[in-house]
This record gives sequence, structure tokens and C-alpha cells, in this order.
Amino acid sequence: MNILFATSRLSLGGAETHIVGLTEELTAMGHTVTVASAGGKLTASLPDGVRHVPLPLDRKDPLSVLRSLLGLRRLLKSEPFSVVHAHARIPAFLCGLLQKTMRFPFVTTAHLDFPRKRWGLFSQWGDRTLAVSQDIKDHLIREYGLSPDTIAVTVNGIDTAHFSPLPHEGGLHLLHVSRLDADRSLTAFSLIAIAGDLRRRFPDFRLTILGEGGDLPAVREAARRMDPHGAFLSVPGGVADPAPYLKEANLFVGVSRAALEAMACGLPVILSGNQGYGGILTPEALPVMAATNLCCRGCPLPTEQGLLRDVTELLSDRLRRDTLGTFGRETILRAYPFSRTAEDCLSLYDSLPPRPSEKRGGVLLCGYFGYGNTGDEAILSASLAALRREDASRPVTVLAAKPRRVARHHGVRAVGRFDPLGVWRELHRCKTLLFGGGGLLQDDTSLRSLLYYTALLRLGRALGKEVVLRAGGVGPLTRPISRRMVRNALHGAAVTVRDRASKRLLTELGPEGGVTVVPDTALSLPPADRDRVAHLLRRYGLTAGKFAVLALREESSLLLPLPRDLTPVLIPFFPREDRAICLAFQRRLPRAVLMEGLSPSEILGVIGEAAAVLGMRLHALIFAERMGVPYRAVGDNPKLTGYPKSDALPSAKAG
Repeated sequence: MNILFATSRLSLGGAETHIVGLTEELTAMGHTVTVASAGGKLTASLPDGVRHVPLPLDRKDPLSVLRSLLGLRRLLKSEPFSVVHAHARIPAFLCGLLQKTMRFPFVTTAHLDFPRKRWGLFSQWGDRTLAVSQDIKDHLIREYGLSPDTIAVTVNGIDTAHFSPLPHEGGLHLLHVSRLDADRSLTAFSLIAIAGDLRRRFPDFRLTILGEGGDLPAVREAARRMDPHGAFLSVPGGVADPAPYLKEANLFVGVSRAALEAMACGLPVILSGNQGYGGILTPEALPVMAATNLCCRGCPLPTEQGLLRDVTELLSDRLRRDTLGTFGRETILRAYPFSRTAEDCLSLYDSLPPRPSEKRGGVLLCGYFGYGNTGDEAILSASLAALRREDASRPVTVLAAKPRRVARHHGVRAVGRFDPLGVWRELHRCKTLLFGGGGLLQDDTSLRSLLYYTALLRLGRALGKEVVLRAGGVGPLTRPISRRMVRNALHGAAVTVRDRASKRLLTELGPEGGVTVVPDTALSLPPADRDRVAHLLRRYGLTAGKFAVLALREESSLLLPLPRDLTPVLIPFFPREDRAICLAFQRRLPRAVLMEGLSPSEILGVIGEAAAVLGMRLHALIFAERMGVPYRAVGDNPKLTGYPKSDALPSAKAG
């Protein structure tokens, strides 16, 4: 692959070190990498064969932004890049602008949790986004409305050959590495404040602080006041390679990538930064801390008393230091090799939506999309994946209630389903009108929706389009006029349905052509990855196999009998209708847990860890079947009564 990295600068810092290491790994794997940035100390660390293009991508003044925009445009026109990968806000914004006309594959990496109120209007996240921790993924979903399915999570990979342990003899040496800006220097000042006490307790104690930034002069002055002769306090400033210092230390205090490098060198770590204090990093604390990329977001702020206590504890106990150091090194070797970061990037590049040919007749995909109904959104995701597998060059347009959101979430063209001119234009452009699945052809909710869908089908046929109903649900049709409308609309269409009841009804109506039963489209949806599911369970305080998922939609569900030994987990499959019912249930049973805002793949993954599913929504049962989890339909909804029942549910005693 020919890859372009765009970042603000290559000065000293965790994100910049991540980028340099990633270029090394990707070039070693045979890929070509170009880096565009404003330069910095780490530019010299780029491996041989990596071209650096200097652009003022770290500056916000209009002239510099224009120079960067034109420079990136020239670079992108000069050679065919397989993918453009932005690592900072300004480069991502400019690449996002250029992508609208140049149509290159585009991804971003989120290294920090940028506040939306400051950066929302200028944020571009590309076709896919890579987050360096689970909580940054949560932040992107919550603050920027990104789809969970477009965000992958990677790790800050470490070069375990370069960062490796060395036998250390020669006193007690504490090392702190961090940017020393106003928003990152709290721990440096706190360590200096307690350094005198530590020196008195441990006569061979030394403290070294590495880093550069706006607060470096103030940190040096604080160190001079504490230790005028420099006997035990040293502030060298920023260094391109902290490995020699790490190999001389006994203990590390800091966060994020610097903490990971210290672990790779076999050092025990105390997590402390401006975003929180995690304390001594132990095997028990690692899963929670790893979810924030070891940045301690959400933890209490560090205090001098807490630092003094934990540093004293570890400096007093060599055996514990050695044990924690071995644990840290093994953790990096297992979970944080740079090869994993590179592989995560390449997997993300491979998942990018293809650039369809505008010259080919495309597909107009119709369904109940854009309303937030989990089942229908699962059908949309699975349908798009299937269409891309069948023919990636074929353009696809989706009719949706919220076309901008659908386009952003799925990387696909979308138009408003109630935009008459837009629908007419897309019907003329397409070759195939595809009804992607779901219970669209029914008059149980209203006759209006049936009129809409049958009108589309008849209009598509009148325009000479190929008309397909794929894995649809048909019925109930309680009115004679409804039955005539469906029979006429499906005349000449290619029809498959998702259940035998729909086949029986269509056989009675007698539309031309055979009807085949196929699995519901949502059954092909993959679940979220195991790390993501484990993070969600931790976030809600759940244990795999110790909870039951409830998909409610009616007031009668408030009397639902439940196993006493299982935690009820309420998931509103259609939030605008189900959320109030879930809240009422939770008020009656406070031990119930409400999980909101999950994508279909995340819900699928959570259901995969449940002991059982009780569902008043069809796709709750479909998801349970997909994941091999016992389930039971609740209620007399026509879509549920004919669905196969699972007999392996735990006994449901009132709880």
C-alpha cells in the first residue's frame, strides 16, 4: 500500500512517537509511507525510505491553513495514495475538505478526547476512525455522534526490542516522562514537592523529569528551589529517546505511552497525570486503566500525599518492584507489540467502503432506516456489507429518515425517504430497487406506511427497474385493500421472505413468481469484538453469564417474571417507543440495568454474553439465535407468535 500520514508536527510526545513507530512497522512490512507535517525533533527518527513533506499543519492562521490545503492537494494529485491517514485535528479537517472532491479513502486516529464544544464544527473523522482506547471510542460516540461500527480500537504499540529491561544497580531512581504543558505538568510539580521527603527517607533517592513544553522553565525553577545543587533532582528537558533513562530507573511515575514504555523496560509503574490518579498499576487494575490508554480519565486527581504514600511503598519493597516489573514487561509483550498496532491499521484500511463507479447502474436500498430501530439498523448494516461483497463497484443509495446521519455512519450515499424530488431522481438513476428486509409490507401499524412502500414498488416497476424484496416480512394484512395492494406491488418482483408465515400469506395472494424462505438479513451481522464487549460489561457492572437481556415494548412487560439469580438488563431496541417502558420497569425493579446508545453489533455482542433473552422485539430473538443464547418470545405480537421457541431458558421465578 502507498500510505499518506498527515499530522500537525513531529515534536516530542506520545502521539508523535506512535506515528514514527507506526511508519517503521509498516515500512518493514513492505508498505510505502509518506508523512506530511510541520516537522520537529522526531523527523530525524523517521526510517529510511519514508519521505517527509513539510507543511504548516500545526498552525491555525488563515494563510498557513491555505498553504497546507494547497500543499496537501498537490501531494494527493501527484501520486495515487491507497489511503490517507490523519492523526491530528487540523490535518483531519483539511483532508476531510479535500476528500469531498478528490474521493480518496480517508481514516483518522483519535489520540485524545477533544471537547466537541470547541472542535465540533471543525472535526472530520473520515470513513473510519481508529481510537487508542475504549473510552476515547465512547467519547467519539457520545460527543460526535459517530457510529460505533466505524470506530476500531487499537493500542499504543511499543518496540519491545528497543524498550527492554537491563539489570540495574546504583540507588533508587524515580523517572517521570511527560509533556510539560500547563495541562500536563501537575505530576511533575507534585513529585518535586515530595522529593525532599523521599530523599530524607531514602538517602540514595534520585528523581529525573523528562519532557518539553510551556511549563518546562517553571518545572526547572521548582526543582532548583527544592535542590539548589542538583544533588538528587534533574530536569534535562525533552529527549527524542527516553529508553536510556528508563533502563537506569527503578520506578516510573506517569501516564499513557510513557507508562507503556516503562512497563516494556520492566519498571513498576504508578499512574499519575492531569486527568486522574490511578496509583500503583497492578494486574487487578490493568483492565480498567487500559480502557483509558493508561491516562486515568475518570479517576480522582493526584495529590502529593497519595504520591508520597505509593512511591514510598514501592521504594521500600524491592521484591514487589521486581514482581510488578515482570508483570508489566509480560503485559507489553502480550498485548502491546507494535505489530498489533500496524495490523489494526491495515485491517481498518481493508474495511474502508469501496469507491463505487458512478458510471454503473446502482442499487436504491429501501427500508425503515434512520429511525434508530435496532433491528432495521442491523438489516441496513448487513445489507450494505452483502452488497459490497457481491459487487464493490456498484453504487448504493439508501432511502432514510435521517440521510446525513446514515451517510456518516455507513459511508454511503443517502437521501430523505420523504424527499419527493430526491426519491424520483434516485429511482431514475438506479438499476435495482431493493427492499432490504424487515416487516415493511403490513398494515398493523398503519395503512400509510403500506401505501408508501407499495407505491415505491409499483413506481420502480413502471420505470423498468429490477425490483427485489430480500428477506422481507409480510403481514399482517387485515384489510382486503391491503392484500390487493401487496399482490399488485409484488407482481413481477424477485421475492424472498424471512419466515414461513410470510410465504404462506404471499402464496395465498398469488404474486407472480416463486417465494423462497431465507434467513433474516440481520443474522449475517458480526458482533462487536470481544474487547469492546468486555469494556461494555465492565462499564455497566455486569458479569458474563449472570444477566438476562430484556427487550420490552408494552406496559404488560412490567409484570414479566424473571430468574432471581440473573441481573435484568434492559435494552430499548426502538428507543423512541421502548425507553419509557424500560424506565418504568427500572423504577419497579431498581436492580435492573438500562443499556442505551449501543450499536446493533454491540447489542449482538452483549447478548452473546447473556444467560438468556426475553423479547417483545423480533430482532432480540434473532440476535439470541445468532449468538446461540436461550431465548423466549413474550407477548402476542404477530411477528413473534410464529418464531421458533428456545426450550433451554433458566426457570423464570418472580424476582
